[in-house]
Amino acid sequence: MSTTGSAAAPAPAPWYAAYPAPKSEIATIPREEVLAMLKATPVDKRDFVLVDLRRNDFEVSFEGEPQRVSRL
Repeated sequence: MSTTGSAAAPAPAPWYAAYPAPKSEIATIPREEVLAMLKATPVDKRDFVLVDLRRNDFEVSFEGEPQRVSRL
């Protein structure tokens, strides 16, 4: 019995593999501090922007739950 052709195809490379690796470390802020900043600062007075740079930020969701992009 031959097993030729029964091997699974290799998984495709993740989307971020097309980009170079980071050259430096980024500064991080604990989520509690970010939440405190968002709650303490009125929208029209904010001098910062929150950008989610996780590679898999789009993968985590719960069935039946709407995406909450604009709030923590």
